Amino acid sequence: MKIESKKGFTLIEILLVLAMIALLTTIALPKVSEIYENAKLNKAKADAQIIAAAIVREELRYEIQGDSEDPWYDALVIKENEIDEDVLKKLNISLNLGDYKFYYNDGSRVIEIIEKDNPYDEDNVVISVDIPD
Repeated sequence: MKIESKKGFTLIEILLVLAMIALLTTIALPKVSEIYENAKLNKAKADAQIIAAAIVREELRYEIQGDSEDPWYDALVIKENEIDEDVLKKLNISLNLGDYKFYYNDGSRVIEIIEKDNPYDEDNVVISVDIPD
């Protein structure tokens, strides 16, 4: 009489594999989340540097051409120093501002970045990017 061997996995083997997958997931998820947050911050910093370069360009154009108006700055003042889509249009740059708000501080010549959900406050500033003179 011939005995047939059954192919497949036992319940214990399947449970062990699931337990290992769950363990690896709990180890990897916090690291992936941290990497994602760092990428968002780096993008915001790069965006702020692009905005800073555009501001310097507009200031130079203003000085060289002697324009009587400074339209990007006027748009900024109306928004209480928040750099939004209107200001970006006046600066001739196209950016998706994402999860952060950008503020222009003329006194210290920096662009301050805060999370979109927070009100503007010096304590909420995530990153500051200097604008070169």
